[in-house]
Amino acid sequence: MKSKNIRILVFLCLVFVVFTPKLLLRQDGNVKSYPFFSHQGYVILLTDLHFPYKQKTIESLLNKITEIKPQHVFLLGDLTEMGSDEEFKGLKNALSIIEKAQIPYSSLLGNHDVRWSYVVRKSKVLENSDNFSKGLYEVFSKEVGNFIFLGIDTTMYFQHGGHIGKAQINWLEKELERARAKGKQVILLSHHPLGGPVTYTDDGWKIIDLISKYDVIFTFSGHVHKYDYSGSYNGAWFQTLGAAKDGSMTVLSWDRENAYLWSYNLESDNFKMIKSIPLEKKKRQLVDATIKLLKASDNSDNTMKLKVDYLGAERIRILANGRLVHERALQYNAQKLSTYEITLTNVPKTDFSVLLRISIVGKDGIYQRFFKLEKAESNDQNVLKRAWTFSLEDTIYSKPALFEGGVIVADYSGNLVFLKDGNVVWRKSVGPVVANVEIISESRDSKVEKRQVVIGDLEGKIYFFDSKGNLIRQIKLSEPVYSLKAGNSTIAICAGRYFHILRLSDFKVIAKHDLKSLLQVQPFFEDNIYFQPSWDGNIYLIDEYGKLVDQFNIGKTYYTSGSSTPTLVGALLIYSNIDGTVNAMDIRKKEKIWNLRIPGIGYSAVENIGDFIFISTINGKVYKIDGKNGNIVWSSNIGSSTMGCSPKILDTGQLVLGTNNGELTVIDANTGRYDKFVVSTGFVMDVLPYKNGILVTLADGTIQFFTMKR
Repeated sequence: MKSKNIRILVFLCLVFVVFTPKLLLRQDGNVKSYPFFSHQGYVILLTDLHFPYKQKTIESLLNKITEIKPQHVFLLGDLTEMGSDEEFKGLKNALSIIEKAQIPYSSLLGNHDVRWSYVVRKSKVLENSDNFSKGLYEVFSKEVGNFIFLGIDTTMYFQHGGHIGKAQINWLEKELERARAKGKQVILLSHHPLGGPVTYTDDGWKIIDLISKYDVIFTFSGHVHKYDYSGSYNGAWFQTLGAAKDGSMTVLSWDRENAYLWSYNLESDNFKMIKSIPLEKKKRQLVDATIKLLKASDNSDNTMKLKVDYLGAERIRILANGRLVHERALQYNAQKLSTYEITLTNVPKTDFSVLLRISIVGKDGIYQRFFKLEKAESNDQNVLKRAWTFSLEDTIYSKPALFEGGVIVADYSGNLVFLKDGNVVWRKSVGPVVANVEIISESRDSKVEKRQVVIGDLEGKIYFFDSKGNLIRQIKLSEPVYSLKAGNSTIAICAGRYFHILRLSDFKVIAKHDLKSLLQVQPFFEDNIYFQPSWDGNIYLIDEYGKLVDQFNIGKTYYTSGSSTPTLVGALLIYSNIDGTVNAMDIRKKEKIWNLRIPGIGYSAVENIGDFIFISTINGKVYKIDGKNGNIVWSSNIGSSTMGCSPKILDTGQLVLGTNNGELTVIDANTGRYDKFVVSTGFVMDVLPYKNGILVTLADGTIQFFTMKR
């Protein structure tokens, strides 16, 4: 063979050797380019899409998913930006990319999906719930390989923060038992972080307590849009994830011995391993402990004794209601149990409820236990004394109402109870409730039999009960009921995005107005006019006869008064906006009279005594303002967020306000000075002046009544 032909043959061989593998890789979808492809299995976690905020970024991620072909995709909430039908339809079209590739997916909802949506997005009644639990949740249980992925619904109606609730905790425990019976390991998924390094729920600590008994490997969450918060707690690795809207997604892969966590971002277009952990629990949980409460605090000496048997720990840290009360170094031993005993004398004395968070800290993780301590009554110097407590089965979103010397309360699962002195007079069951309880009274031009209880549910049903609990009538609407307000001869019903007026003389709907977006809060009613805020950016004025009298455009998208009921001071309509302003509009002249910029305003109702208004912020501040000129009389920083509650005015010249930290704050209306007490471990949803004290409803489904010293 000629030397020229030999050179050509060698060149062709080199071309074949260099380029053939690349061609094969390209034809095989880059199969060999990803490190987790050699593992036994892998899934993808995608959170905080905020569709269609960055639609092209989301579509690029979905195309990448079809390229690597995972066994399953899990979406961890904030799927959309505002939770609208249009956004969900657009997202559904985008997800068709992975549907066509026959890649299955499961999704959770986030606060952006439900907080402003006039459509009920939740669809599941928990399988293992009791007869009373009709609340809707968006959960799932998916088996992939030797794992069960449990999706937990942490979203709350109208709220930024997260809550799980008793009904769902019961469901979760039963699912964990099923997984153990099957010999499966568990991975927990949620939108809001549940605890450990960070929490955005009021009751995630119950899950940390629970998982110590089971083989939970990971708990993954979104909401914070970053990978910053991580750590090993009770044998599980807690991890927050980067946001899909920023080009991030996460891969979880596994082999026979370990699980691996990989982060990916479109900009760098590569996978980076965040963490690998052993599948065997004994190899994961290098810090373990048994914690016993030997003597709880009581009203006599307020001391508490603890005994801790620990392994692999270096330090103990104890918090009571978020305040550090004890921290010490421990003698480290990874081979055998050591014992540590402590008597605490500095547990808060003025609080009615104390949550102890005990952390046994080691080199390779933390073991945590929680103890909730309740006191029958608090210190003699307190202005409050707890008289009684009653528990419902589910979360309380509904605002209670005073009725016939007692109180009517409804929970999310539709348990409607009439209580007197903490005892049940009667109890009824309706559909899932988030709307307030309303009371209608007898009037000259109506057929109302004395006073009646009115409640609406998410199925669109309106129920009328008499004082003995008899169902008098029922009306069905086609939209979920979010709030109610009684006028003189009518009742306003906020259902979805529609404002209905029901005439009480014949119980007919005489008007139905499309207000374009979620009607979250009750209207303010005065002089035969309903003043209704809508999340479309308007406050609508509708009279009792159904006529739209006027409307004021005061914002758009997030920057509305949609979550704040306004009030009137003379001819001034005073409302707060989530753009951080309090405003006074002259409804006759249709011009703004004054405007105040206050950060964090716009979530509480505007309450007034005469010419003075009272309002709170999500940053923990309370203001007294002269309604005529907008001058601030005083402001107090109570130090806790108050998003779920509004200040209420007592006949003693005081204000009362609940916080997201389970506190009840009593404020002097003249000076702004206040006393604050922890009454529970979770969100205070509403406070109501009642008899000679204060009624408190909480997210965990409890109702508490406190008497006040005069």
